[in-house]
Amino acid sequence: KIRMMFSKYYDEDNFLFFFVNERTGESQWHRPIGLGASAENDLPEMDFSSALTLQQQEEEGKEEGAIEEYKENEDPQGYDQVANLENQLGFQISAVKHPPFKFLAGPYCKRTKGKPGRNVTRALGNRKLKDSHEVLDKHGRKAFANPKEMDLDVELYGPDVSALDGLVIREVPAEPYMLMRASYERGAMSILDTMERYKENRHVILFGILSLGKMAIVETADGVASAESERAMDVIMKVCEDWKENMAILSASLGALASLSDNYANRIMMNEKKWMPLVVKLMKMVETETSEVYIRFSDGVKKVTMTSVSRHSRELAINGSKFLFNMSCDEANREYVADSGLPLVTYVMKFCSEDPTVQHYGCLALYNFVYRNEPAHYQANEEGILDLLAEVLSNFGGDDNLRKACKRTIAAMEPEGWRGNLGVKFDDSKM
Repeated sequence: KIRMMFSKYYDEDNFLFFFVNERTGESQWHRPIGLGASAENDLPEMDFSSALTLQQQEEEGKEEGAIEEYKENEDPQGYDQVANLENQLGFQISAVKHPPFKFLAGPYCKRTKGKPGRNVTRALGNRKLKDSHEVLDKHGRKAFANPKEMDLDVELYGPDVSALDGLVIREVPAEPYMLMRASYERGAMSILDTMERYKENRHVILFGILSLGKMAIVETADGVASAESERAMDVIMKVCEDWKENMAILSASLGALASLSDNYANRIMMNEKKWMPLVVKLMKMVETETSEVYIRFSDGVKKVTMTSVSRHSRELAINGSKFLFNMSCDEANREYVADSGLPLVTYVMKFCSEDPTVQHYGCLALYNFVYRNEPAHYQANEEGILDLLAEVLSNFGGDDNLRKACKRTIAAMEPEGWRGNLGVKFDDSKM
């Protein structure tokens, strides 16, 4: 039935095939849904010259003058003129040159490849579906397709809500991730409100902290920290106190602080808070985990106990180093951050010696600590930072970005490097 309804044509200007519904006259770039993707079900290619019906051929000579008149006054947006002319002639002439492509816009439209539709989400995906706020199933149930359309007043794990799952409306319970996705679409304040509403639910708190870490909360028009960023800082610090034994929430909280500190106005606001004791406490919580694996040897299979850094400990080290790196960007606060941050970064770099991401952010933080900061430069040399950096170069020889950051930090550790003079040449040809 689908094969009888559609015809396949080739567009020489765009080098793509398109399909024409013979009943409605609508054209589309994508294959009809019921046709499938198999080459055996493909439609034969039609030619524009053969698209004219017998009636069109008979009337072509009679109405040639009308068609020529239209061609003389033709413009690329003249689809209405085509429709009026077709009504006068009594048959379709759209296939004489190019069929008038009919596109729909909305959440169900998909992006096309190639020239047509490039950077424009207009190509028709499914004509049966309307706009998201009008999606109804056969029972008359209304569903939301975008998280921002979800009602945040629904009860967590309460009565089921109608949600669009692909092409089907399903009844699902309101879950923490679903609530937080809907809150994320409404902004930082909505996330914080949802977190305070379900402050006893660890899943809501975790997804809320992760959502805050993905948001770019910028300053106000006056160049100061916004109310959203200040409230987010207070909520994150309170979460760390309430969930002090949940490593997943703690590591995500440190990541949210690192994301918040990307903005200069937010860093000024954060300097007024007592964040350093919290960071020291979190970065010292890194731990290892043991696991038993079975390894096959020549004399049989043996059970071996392996020790490695836990996943949340690596996240604590990465997010903590990134946070200290950001907070030491400002010269006015650099000495204070470096005083407590330098031992912390050194500790996590040694603890996670096999993780290249920890080493990379550690090198960036160490460089900021000693840049134009003579006390931190002396402190770093006393703690043997140069030996640690040399070991990083030796262990990660294939990581170009890490080697570049490490060599720049080594240059800053030279006697005059803390002044910002990075003209010191580092020769690693012998390594």
